[in-house]
Amino acid sequence: MRSTFRPAAFDVMVMIVGGLLLGLVLTQLPQALRAADAEAGTPGVFTAESRSCISHPGHTSCSWQGRFRSDDGTSRRVDVGLYGDGPGVSPGDQVTARDIGRSGHVYMMSGSREWIMSALLGLLALFLLHRGGLFRMFRTDSGPVRSSEQPGDSRSDLQEDPQGSASA
Repeated sequence: MRSTFRPAAFDVMVMIVGGLLLGLVLTQLPQALRAADAEAGTPGVFTAESRSCISHPGHTSCSWQGRFRSDDGTSRRVDVGLYGDGPGVSPGDQVTARDIGRSGHVYMMSGSREWIMSALLGLLALFLLHRGGLFRMFRTDSGPVRSSEQPGDSRSDLQEDPQGSASA
């Protein structure tokens, strides 16, 4: 049997947002997982050139722009950002970093915690899809409907006589 569930317009919008969010997370997940692993990618040296910061209420996020050169000399990148603040770094300093193949960024050797945000956004996407009813749309009705009533308890099983007493 097919499901008889029909989502409302609001539920459809919630599912669309959840689907788009899930698609975004799934496309970024491989890079987030590579960045989390301090062993992944090409090791090299990042040379800090300039630092930029963005202030949010209660939080400031900073990043360094500079150049990256792989340890074996085969990869040289200019105008890349160093993921993370790079504590204690000054212009001209060199720090060990890894290139995981992400456009415009290299990562500190300690790895990254980007995967945490990806995981949280993935859970939010699944919640939105569930809330919108996506999983109910694919559920099929199979088997008899179970009832909490025991045989003989329903009114249809009892016949009343004119005096108000029940007879079987």
